[in-house]
Amino acid sequence: MDQFQSYFYEIYQTGNLTQAAKNLYLSQPALSISLAKLERRLGVTLFDRSQKPLALTAEGQLYLQEVLKVRNAEADFRHELADLQGQTTGEIRIGSSQYFNSYYLPDVLLAYERQYPRVTVRILERNSELLNRELYAGNVDLIVHCGHVDTRKVTVQPVLVDQVVLAIPKVLITLDQAHQLRSFIQGASQPDVIAWLEQLPFISVSPTNNFRERMDLICAALSFRPHVKYEMYQLETAFHLAAHGLGATFVTDQIRQSIANHDLYYFDLKLPLAQRTFFALTRKRGYLERPLQNFLTTLMDPPAPTR
Repeated sequence: MDQFQSYFYEIYQTGNLTQAAKNLYLSQPALSISLAKLERRLGVTLFDRSQKPLALTAEGQLYLQEVLKVRNAEADFRHELADLQGQTTGEIRIGSSQYFNSYYLPDVLLAYERQYPRVTVRILERNSELLNRELYAGNVDLIVHCGHVDTRKVTVQPVLVDQVVLAIPKVLITLDQAHQLRSFIQGASQPDVIAWLEQLPFISVSPTNNFRERMDLICAALSFRPHVKYEMYQLETAFHLAAHGLGATFVTDQIRQSIANHDLYYFDLKLPLAQRTFFALTRKRGYLERPLQNFLTTLMDPPAPTR
């Protein structure tokens, strides 16, 4: 990228001229002058100065796409050059969710570090929407999540399938109700179960977590609307509140196996929606350098858990 493009990208990343100037080791007036020169050269306004943080105009959004093409092409060239020169060191940038990082990534990292000790792995932890943005912008090389993706921009490879289960505290359900609920989930007609489920307090994740959409769709498939008592940011927090008897929740089989708790009944769900597929995503047409290819191979064929 040329100097003006670098300045533009840093302002876009920070949304703040003062912080961008600090990151670029410039004075704010000098950066403002450079931005004004770029806008005059292009004949457009790139940022809406009335908003805080600074927001891109429609023309700014268009210019950003061109800058990203240059930025990503330069990164691809550096990676290809390193492979051509047979470098065995390097750095890869992986983005994934807190859940994936907690339950699946550690064993992958251990196996990768043992085989490629001279490669540095940087981990970025975000929700799926933010991970997509980081990948499109070229700030990470590979992301893993189970959220929505734009297949026009990325190459998608399935990594693993995660099973969703319903967890209900034993203090909130009788043994007879548990039997009726299991029959209902299997497809038996149990009209009283729906009314009982709608009276049951539920602990949900917040709408910023893509698991919330899946939970709502599962409840709709089971023909009831949950009474959400608490909303939590992380799935594990919802699980621990449920384990204390505060309400029912949806968790994953991985959490059920990893965190032993005898105060909950678990109900397996015979629904396609109850299966979450995690995908490894890379930029379409982006070059995969050898260290990243090796990481993807390790990810696709994970080692046996060390737990």
